[in-house]
Amino acid sequence: MCGAGYWWVRATACDDDAGGAAVTTSRFSAERSLASPGPMTDAVLESHRRALALAQQATTARVRALERYAAQVRVTDAARRDWQSALKIAGLNDRYLDLLARTAADDQAIAEITTLTGQASAADEALREGLHRAAIAAEALVLPVDDEP
Repeated sequence: MCGAGYWWVRATACDDDAGGAAVTTSRFSAERSLASPGPMTDAVLESHRRALALAQQATTARVRALERYAAQVRVTDAARRDWQSALKIAGLNDRYLDLLARTAADDQAIAEITTLTGQASAADEALREGLHRAAIAAEALVLPVDDEP
């Protein structure tokens, strides 16, 4: 993969087809050193510099486009994983619906238990009152104890 930060090492079109060849800038430098200085050579070299700058810009633009694509693929992949996880967890919905149904039955049972607790409390009160009355009635039947023989 071409990196935007490595343009000085490699000026390439990063073509997807097999014919995309990389041309190193050192080769360009070697070709430039073979040329004799002069106005025509300078014009040709300026043209080469512009071509290198355009190749660098194109490569940088392609790398940035690939980076944007990769970021979008990561976002899409995260959304796919989230969807799969939600789908898997949704398979547990029946368990939670059953739990909710049992909870509704618990509310009814609690109301019945509360009623029974009130009835048991009333029965306890009645029993205590009855035992208290029996204790009072039994006191009249108790013979006094003689302490003298």
